[in-house]
Amino acid sequence: TAVASHYHNIPYHNLNHVVHVLHGAWMVLQTTSVCDVLSHEDQLGLLLAALCHDLDHDGHSNSFHVNSQSELARIYNDVSVMENHHCAMTFEILRKKDCALLDDLSPDVKRRMRKTIVNAILSTDMSHHYTQTQEFKKHSTVYDKDNELDRQLLVKVLLHCSDIGTAVRPFHVNDIMSKRVHREFQAQAHEEIRMGLPITFSVDPNDPLVCAQVELNFLDYVVSPLWERLGEVLPELEPCVQRLRVNRQRYAQLTGKDNK
Repeated sequence: TAVASHYHNIPYHNLNHVVHVLHGAWMVLQTTSVCDVLSHEDQLGLLLAALCHDLDHDGHSNSFHVNSQSELARIYNDVSVMENHHCAMTFEILRKKDCALLDDLSPDVKRRMRKTIVNAILSTDMSHHYTQTQEFKKHSTVYDKDNELDRQLLVKVLLHCSDIGTAVRPFHVNDIMSKRVHREFQAQAHEEIRMGLPITFSVDPNDPLVCAQVELNFLDYVVSPLWERLGEVLPELEPCVQRLRVNRQRYAQLTGKDNK
């Protein structure tokens, strides 16, 4: 309840999205060998980060906050504005007496848990996507459970993959969620026009061809490179990767570009 009350009635970045992300992270922990590498602390940190990664999201992008010189942008010096806010909200909730899940842990463990959660949530800033994807692709498919950097990279990748993971769900789910994010972007674009700000991204949610092309580009250039590599690291996720390929083909058919 404490977490749910901080998610708002906006088209995409709401409690429904967060439940998808939490379920995705949990699914990977339950169905793959990743727990042979991640410690119990890492796993708990991943799940807490998944639950809290979009706390108090207002439906606006970091670019909107920076361009509008919002109070949050001022507080976080224009750097990963929303993600820093989500982190701050997470630990504000964890300070509450009835939500103090980490209070009985030793100081060292709490410090490690905080580091894991903060790093994971900050990694969901899409401005880090390509750097993180390249780092993940350059790493071997073998990860060392005794290497903290290896475990931290895995946690970050798993949360980020879960965050963009509607693309590996059945097509009808992927399509519904993509339409929701398009509505959120369009609402922001209207607000940017009204305020005289640069338009960050605009897509007409009522134009099925444009929406299909936007989603096809997102799958090709954002989701697939990361999830294809995750399938190589964790072969148990191959069914998810196959669904991603099926979804990609469906969007290609919708745009008339189904020859790839």
